[in-house]
Amino acid sequence: MLGQHLQAASSSSGKGTDSTFASLTALLADPNLSIDVRLVERLQVAALQEAVRRQVTNRNSNEEVGRAGSKKEEDAEKDPYTRELLQALQEEKSRNDVEWERIREGLTRLGKVDPSEVGMDDEEDVWGASMDDSAVERRQEKSLRDKELQVDMLDAEIKALEAEMSVLPTSTTTLAQTIDLRKDLYASINQFDDALMELRARVERERQSCDSDRKLLSDLQAVSQGLERRIATEKEKAILLTPEEISDNLRNKITRVEADLSLLLNTLISTSNGLFTEANARMGAQLRALLDTLMNKAWDTPADPYVDVNRRFAPPLVAFLVRANIALEHPNDSRRLRLANFQLPAGTLS
Repeated sequence: MLGQHLQAASSSSGKGTDSTFASLTALLADPNLSIDVRLVERLQVAALQEAVRRQVTNRNSNEEVGRAGSKKEEDAEKDPYTRELLQALQEEKSRNDVEWERIREGLTRLGKVDPSEVGMDDEEDVWGASMDDSAVERRQEKSLRDKELQVDMLDAEIKALEAEMSVLPTSTTTLAQTIDLRKDLYASINQFDDALMELRARVERERQSCDSDRKLLSDLQAVSQGLERRIATEKEKAILLTPEEISDNLRNKITRVEADLSLLLNTLISTSNGLFTEANARMGAQLRALLDTLMNKAWDTPADPYVDVNRRFAPPLVAFLVRANIALEHPNDSRRLRLANFQLPAGTLS
């Protein structure tokens, strides 16, 4: 169908302006017409040929009108028939201009291809033979403006679509609601798991602290009960004993301590004599002197029973007494010794 219209347009291009514009107008007005790019280019060629012919015709007509303007005016004034022909020609020219604008708008809307960009050889010949450089430049400028306008229109459409998408309501389908609900539940479960783990660790620490406090409380209660019994016993003794009896008890304790001390000294002397031979008599004398110094210090100043042994006594003797649990080192100074508490049970000499 489009080929028939093109043939009609080509064949009518030499017969007259009315038939050409009528064919092109009918072609563009056909709603069932399917047009591809190649056929649009052919249609543009036909339209360009018609435009060239009209331009040449108008130029010649203008020249003839310019040369014989005065004569035609006189003839028009004298001949009513000629005046009517001129008026009809002017009306036909205006109508053809309007039709030509409609065709150009239709071509631009259908093909969106500028006539100056047609790549066929015969089109290039037509352009080179019939159009000057100024016409080509004007058409190129118009094509550029049209394309810029199309780009602006596309940008406006994109912005409108983005605005519509931004105000679209959220999905209210059951599936979307279920997915959102599961996501929220999963996040809540993870938060509760973390909080539960932290609470369990805190409960474990509090349980351990509570067990330690209970054990300490039990020990303190036992100590408190022992002290209470000791106080009650001492009170009973103080009530029952007279001052003379208390004095006698103290003298008896001192006598027992002196007897134990004498026995201990004799035991230590015999032990030192057994450990050291006559060749090491000097070492034995130093051992007895060290023991005597420790015992005297413990007896004279019970609050500070430590003795400085850094330079006065041989280090092997000091190490021997420490290993034998006879003497104890100072917690903060290993150069100071004190006598062990022999009156305490085994394992509690310190």
